[in-house]
Amino acid sequence: MCRRRAKSLIVAQAYMQKRVGTLAKPTKAEVDAYFSQNPQFFSNRKQFDMRELVVATRDVTDDMKAAMDAAKSLDEVSGWLDQHKIKHARAQISRTSSDLPPELSAKLLSMPKGQMFIIREGERSMLISIADIRPAPVTLDVATPQIEQFLFAKKNKEAAEAEIKRLRSTAKIAYMNQAGGNGTPAAATPATAAAPAPATAAPTQSADATPADGARAEMNERGVAGLK
Repeated sequence: MCRRRAKSLIVAQAYMQKRVGTLAKPTKAEVDAYFSQNPQFFSNRKQFDMRELVVATRDVTDDMKAAMDAAKSLDEVSGWLDQHKIKHARAQISRTSSDLPPELSAKLLSMPKGQMFIIREGERSMLISIADIRPAPVTLDVATPQIEQFLFAKKNKEAAEAEIKRLRSTAKIAYMNQAGGNGTPAAATPATAAAPAPATAAPTQSADATPADGARAEMNERGVAGLK
């Protein structure tokens, strides 16, 4: 089954490459426009330095939330967890506004230093405190390679989607062994048909580059809960 799927994927990729062809590399004007239209990723990029305590989600109780509300620091919360024999681990993390979805970046920027909040991620939760927020701008020269990669992948995706739409609009299904009223096979009727899925890869994410589709998924999928 795996070999069959792999073969089908190769055939689909080859078909899409033949139909779509080789797309032109993004122009300098396109790169400059993307850079200027997304300052939160580049010229106005911010870095968030955070401390966190990782606990089991089942241990996030109303009593723990009350302790966080009353605490002045994450160290106090850690002491409360120790007193109540709740296992936890410490960590330090840094994220930039290019790593995070805009709505989450805006929320973090509105918080003062020392603000604590909770992020739930399945069976574990992070009790997070903002240690620092500082500028971390990226120049056009540094960002250009990643912007080009991002825009090229976007063009490939759009071209593949357009081809799939065209295939679906022209596909027909011929129903065999079904006689019409005069004994002849029924006429083919238009129908939606499956088309090979595009296999374009999103550009990789780096600390000093533009975000790709899905590159900010780490904290986007978690969601912010219990914001104080």
